[in-house]
Amino acid sequence: MATRANIKLKNLGEEPLYLYRHWDGFLEETGFDLLKTLLDCNRLVKGIVPMKDFRNTLISKKDYKAVNEEMGGTEFFYEFTFMKNGVHFWSCEVDWMSDALGKFLEGTYITKDDNLENIVEHLHSKEMKEAIANHHQARIAV
Repeated sequence: MATRANIKLKNLGEEPLYLYRHWDGFLEETGFDLLKTLLDCNRLVKGIVPMKDFRNTLISKKDYKAVNEEMGGTEFFYEFTFMKNGVHFWSCEVDWMSDALGKFLEGTYITKDDNLENIVEHLHSKEMKEAIANHHQARIAV
């Protein structure tokens, strides 16, 4: 069964961009992938990656699809607000029957200097912390 997710990307004062992910929309998979991708993009540009570049990087992964609006019937919602000195990220569960936002899952502010190692202290959810720990263990095992 699919675990669907909506991703909303926005710059203050501009129309938002939307992405949809049909599979593995839960925090440990999509949430982790979104944060890791954002941090990797920031590292490449040595600053805060432009919102559209972040979106294009996600679309190139083939797990994400650009859409014109939020899709209905999803279980998870992620939002990134791009600002001059950082990106505000938050996520929550969604009641897929009514599309009402539900339980808050995670939220943090990401600066150009953040990486997976130092962002853990800002995270709230056990799932995200475990996903990052598992990522580090897999890198060490290689």
